[in-house]
Amino acid sequence: MIEFVTHNHPIQAPQKRAPKKTHQPTWTRVAENMVRHTKSRIYYLRIKSKGKQLKRSLGTTDQKLANRRLIEKLSELEQNPSSSPTLPKSTTINDLITHWLPIRTSSLKPKSASRIHIALKGISKIIGQIKVLNLSHTHIDLFTTKRLQNISDSSAKKERDELISLLDYARSCGLAKANLARPDKFKNIRGIAPIRVKKKELKCPTQEEFETLLKAVKTFNNIAPDGVYRPKGKLDPRTEQATYLLQLLAYSGMRLNEAINVKWKDVEFAGNRPGLRIDGGAQGTKNGLVRRIPLFPKLKALLLEIRSKSQSPDSEIIKIKNARKALETACAKTGIGPYTQHSLRHYFASEAVEKNIDFKTIGDWLGHQDGGQLVASTYAHLRNDHSWRMAEMMG
Repeated sequence: MIEFVTHNHPIQAPQKRAPKKTHQPTWTRVAENMVRHTKSRIYYLRIKSKGKQLKRSLGTTDQKLANRRLIEKLSELEQNPSSSPTLPKSTTINDLITHWLPIRTSSLKPKSASRIHIALKGISKIIGQIKVLNLSHTHIDLFTTKRLQNISDSSAKKERDELISLLDYARSCGLAKANLARPDKFKNIRGIAPIRVKKKELKCPTQEEFETLLKAVKTFNNIAPDGVYRPKGKLDPRTEQATYLLQLLAYSGMRLNEAINVKWKDVEFAGNRPGLRIDGGAQGTKNGLVRRIPLFPKLKALLLEIRSKSQSPDSEIIKIKNARKALETACAKTGIGPYTQHSLRHYFASEAVEKNIDFKTIGDWLGHQDGGQLVASTYAHLRNDHSWRMAEMMG
């Protein structure tokens, strides 16, 4: 007799396979011949040249600026098809820097170009003699431990960013297959971890402190460098100009370069909306845009005081380039601060915040283009402190 064996095991449903992880693409196509790196958000030119794909950093995360640079670089390639540099295999990091520096700084202001030059010099100190083809993770680690860990966070961040840009350029020249400074877990590249820079503590004088500093500046330099004694109350011309410059910075919120380049023809006293045009002179403003601010009461009074000494329309309002030493001496004598000339820009902004002027308007006066976000994040605590002080007056 045949016995049938039955198994009472429950029937299990087939297990679903875990969905495959979708990796975010490294490059995003933005427009014809232009891509953006997903992590750094830097824009690159991408074209085919001699059967090979060529990428060149456009050195910016701003799309409008990237579009302009793209047109310039495409024009260069059309005029000189072989403009993509072919560097020898013996090229060292120092050689690469020599080629890259003029390209990197071509469209930058002198101060920005100088900072990049200093950053590349720091890179050169540690790995400058290494051949680009021989660059390894060990060299990157050496640069991190011997250089980046021994300088300030802001300098370390700048040098890390510039090394990444430099090695991107090395890739475009065919000297490297991968950028060993840029972390990439999918390619097992350790790279250099992003460096966070702590926000500096905001320092600016109170209204009382500023008035005290101004009085201090007016009390010294009774004897000028020419040896001529001037009685009390009669200032050395440079001291007088220093007080004018410090007040102009505090009452307008301008940066130093903007303030020393304002001319009398930029001031409009007449009309329903008197104002001051700010263009930054030959160097331009920080963001390259011209702006106009109202003649605030204190600013207008100051300009009228200076104008009483008859000035030509094409001459600068301020006759000195900075008042750094005067301010440093005043701080030392009074025990206030120390403060810098840039602190007076913060003074202007904090005064505006405490008068309950909205952040966007203050940002526009300062020349920001973020709708007041930076002002809000930087000065919001002042508004809270002011609110509590007002609450105490309620009794």
